[in-house]
Amino acid sequence: MAHEGYQRRAETSSASPRHFGWLLAVVFAVAAALTAWKGHSAWPAWIAASAVAAGIGWLRPAWLAWPLRGWMALGHLLGRIVNPLLLGLMFGLLFVPLALWFRLIGRDALRRRLDPDAASYWIDREPQELGARMRRPF
Repeated sequence: MAHEGYQRRAETSSASPRHFGWLLAVVFAVAAALTAWKGHSAWPAWIAASAVAAGIGWLRPAWLAWPLRGWMALGHLLGRIVNPLLLGLMFGLLFVPLALWFRLIGRDALRRRLDPDAASYWIDREPQELGARMRRPF
């Protein structure tokens, strides 16, 4: 039996819709501040949206359960798309050139190059005090 399950179910607490409402209120308030700072006339609508989100999050957080589920589903979908792209980009731009450079200069960091004259590939180590590594393993 494995320690962790492989299901993709995210558990949300009962306070999550309330926090989502407060988050929406803050985001809408920031949008109101930015539109007011830029001189646009839409800032009162953002203030109203912020007040509505804060009110719903405070008084009726259950109303935000379905929007929260949709928001989380969108976040999971974006994560499943963006994560492999970023990891592939990092692999292609960082590790592949580094490996090619190491091959070019002849570096063998793992000492995998075969030596036909070697009797053994065993690396002799200095004997340590019995249990010394167990007292401070790291």
